[in-house]
Amino acid sequence: MKINDAIGRGQIDDAIQKLSKLLNHGGGEMSSRKLQSTLQALSVSRHFDLDRADNLFDQLQLDGKRVILRWYINQYLEASEAALKEQDPLGKQFDHARRIWERQQKMRGISFPEFREATPVLGVISLREADYWASRGDMGRARQAFQRAKKELTTKQAFDRVQQYSFNLLVDEVKKKIK
Repeated sequence: MKINDAIGRGQIDDAIQKLSKLLNHGGGEMSSRKLQSTLQALSVSRHFDLDRADNLFDQLQLDGKRVILRWYINQYLEASEAALKEQDPLGKQFDHARRIWERQQKMRGISFPEFREATPVLGVISLREADYWASRGDMGRARQAFQRAKKELTTKQAFDRVQQYSFNLLVDEVKKKIK
């Protein structure tokens, strides 16, 4: 397939152009398995970045955007997670992760304004920030981040009813540390 050849040659912009044409105009049917492998090839290319993910998302019509939405969000989740793993004694990695996620929310919000995250990612980032500051003994910053996490995570459901087990454990752990 010409798209994979372009990815292999590092011609990501060309591959994005071809993929968007294929998804928009259906010039040849692509199975979901083939689409997933093509998107995975894009993701692992050293020439691929979030700007190019945005470019692909922008070029697609609404149906095409729906098809790649999960992959698109995952690109930003991985970038946010990578930002959180950066070591910064001033805690700037949390602001960096927030900026990455807010960029994705802005791009996604244009096409899908009613989209709701199952667990608000900004709340999870704030919760991890609270844990970070609490483990370093800075209880003032920890409480502030914890309050921000409560606010961000309760937009959809009560804070004490966070559904995902691992986040629920983190909530309990942070509560114990900052009290």
